[in-house]
Amino acid sequence: MQQTMKKLSVLISALMFLAACKKNTTIIQPEQDTPVNQSISQLVKDGEVWTISYHTDSSIRSVDRKFTDGAPIGTYAFIYQNKKLIEVKSAGRWKYIYTGEDLTSIETYNNLGMLRYRTVLAYTNGKLTEKTGYLINAATTDKPNIKTKYTYGVDGNVLVKELFDYINGSWLKTDEVHIIKYDTHPNNADHLESFPYIPKKFFPANNPLRENYVNDHGVIYGSVVHDYQYDANKRPILRKSTYSYTGFPDTHSEATFQY
Repeated sequence: MQQTMKKLSVLISALMFLAACKKNTTIIQPEQDTPVNQSISQLVKDGEVWTISYHTDSSIRSVDRKFTDGAPIGTYAFIYQNKKLIEVKSAGRWKYIYTGEDLTSIETYNNLGMLRYRTVLAYTNGKLTEKTGYLINAATTDKPNIKTKYTYGVDGNVLVKELFDYINGSWLKTDEVHIIKYDTHPNNADHLESFPYIPKKFFPANNPLRENYVNDHGVIYGSVVHDYQYDANKRPILRKSTYSYTGFPDTHSEATFQY
C-alpha cells in the first residue's frame, strides 16, 4: 500500500510539473518586417524644392514647389473619387478621365478654366503602350501634337521610347530613347517628375542607369548616365546625371530624395 501511494505521489508531482511548465511557457512569434516607406517626402532638383504630402493610403495629397531660396512657385492639390485620381488643381488644373478602370485621358486647363491640351493614353495587355498629345484652342479641337510609343522587356521595364511629331498631316518619328540598363532598386521618383502627372504604376519598377538617344536615321547622337546613391533600405537618395551630346560639352544635373 505504501509503495502504491509513493508511486501515485510521484505521478501527481510529475503531472503538476508539466502543467506548470505549460502554463508558464511563453510562445514567441517571429518578428514581422515593417514595410519600408517608398514615398518621397521631398525632392530637390534644378534649383527647386518639392514637398510632397500623402493621405494614409499613400496616395498623394499635395505637392508644394518652391525655389531653393524659399520663393513660392505653386501648390498642386490632388483630388480623388472612389480611390481614383480625378483632378490636380493649381493655378490651372488637370482633369483625369477613365474608361472602366483604365486612365484614358488627361485634360489640361489654363488659369481661366479653358481647355488647352489633351493627353490620350492607350494600352496593350494592361501596359501603357502609347501616349498622344493634342492641342486645343479657339480655332481647333484636338490637333495632333506629339506622341510616344513604349516597348517593354520581359521584366516589365521600358526598353524603347519612340518619339513622334505631327508634321504636315502625318506622324513622323523624330527620335528614339533606348534604356540600356536599369538598377535593381525601386523607382520612386519618375511619377513625380512627369508632366502632366501620371500615377506611379505606369512607370518602370526600377531606375534607368543609361539611356541612348537615337535620331530618325538610327544614329546615336547623345546619351545620359545616371549614378545613384541608396540608403540602408535600398531606396535612392541621390541621383547624379551626366548628359552627353555629339559636338557639345557634357552637362550635369543632381537630384536628392528624402522619405
